[in-house]
Amino acid sequence: MKIFVIGPEGAGKTVFAAMLSRFLVENSEKYVFSPGNMETSKHLANKLQELENGDWPKSETKGTKHDLRCNFGFNGQNPWEVSLQDYAGQDMRNLLTQETATTSKDESNLLSEIGSSDVLIYLLDLDGLIAATTLQHAAEDAWMFQMFMTKKEWENKRRVVVISKADRYRGLISEAEGNIPEMIARHWPKVSTPDFLRPPQDAVKFCCVTSVRAETILDEHDKPVSKPLIPLVSEGFETLVEAISTSSLVSTSSHDSDSGFMQTAKSLGSFSLHVFGTPFYLVKSMADICRPK
Repeated sequence: MKIFVIGPEGAGKTVFAAMLSRFLVENSEKYVFSPGNMETSKHLANKLQELENGDWPKSETKGTKHDLRCNFGFNGQNPWEVSLQDYAGQDMRNLLTQETATTSKDESNLLSEIGSSDVLIYLLDLDGLIAATTLQHAAEDAWMFQMFMTKKEWENKRRVVVISKADRYRGLISEAEGNIPEMIARHWPKVSTPDFLRPPQDAVKFCCVTSVRAETILDEHDKPVSKPLIPLVSEGFETLVEAISTSSLVSTSSHDSDSGFMQTAKSLGSFSLHVFGTPFYLVKSMADICRPK
């Protein structure tokens, strides 16, 4: 089973990958996790060290790509072989928002990787829609998310939207009472009409993940800045991992039968996870996942 994660720069793709690995290691009584090569071990360790030092990892620059590999699974079961591609978010933004019909070789390769994936996960950073610094930025993020939701070539793929940095919008999520598409539509930037969110597509499900809780402090110039909360705390990974690993992800519609998605996972015994440069499967209700602590 192959999974590809999509998201613009700033959506938290690198933090998502690093903290997911940390979550698996810290819960070793249930999961097994080990890097598959030296690059993976060094990359994840470096990003986790930055977070533990109270700093956000620097965003990947355009054109960069880290081919990360690891073994992951549940104790007592054969682990999956996981390939995690960490790309720069600018590359995906440019690819999905460009108006030209021509693509470069790298862009074509990216589209090919997405096309061969079984599941697409979109890390939706609400900051890009609700608190964008410029209307252009908001418009690009809105267009990118709309393409993910409506792109004809992807309509038969299982797609998952992860509300990243969910702790920042706990109030809005709680007020939505589980209707996340309606919440997004209500706060959609005034650059287009989000009709594609009303009603939500059956092929797309939503969940919340907080890779790292953040706190706001004053810097040396008395300006508020966001920093990782120490000790590092994450939320939502268990629900996400369980969803990826079980038949809870399988739709009850005829074209999403066990002979497809889950049968592929069972027969191969492995999946590859591609994080682009970064479900709509709810195992718990949104109220349970995002209820204020």
